[in-house]
Order: sequence, then structure tokens, then C-alpha cells
Amino acid sequence: MTMKAVILDDARKIVVRYVPDAEMHETIDVLLRITSIAICG
Repeated sequence: MTMKAVILDDARKIVVRYVPDAEMHETIDVLLRITSIAICG
């Protein structure tokens, strides 16, 4: 499956792309689901 991700592609360039779902590879890995964000100015 894929998920939509916001990626910092270059300095001052942000893009939205579909990327593969995150996977656990090590026993110390952690997956976080972000449900909301805010932008402060």
C-alpha cells in the first residue's frame, strides 16, 4: 500500500507524494501516526 506524505524536497521546496507504507525493521523501531498539525508564524 501507499500513503500520502509531505516531503521537504529541497531548500524551500515542499512536495506531496505517495510513498510506500512505513515498516518495522528493527525491534527498537517506532511508527507514529500524526493526526493533526499546526503552523505557527
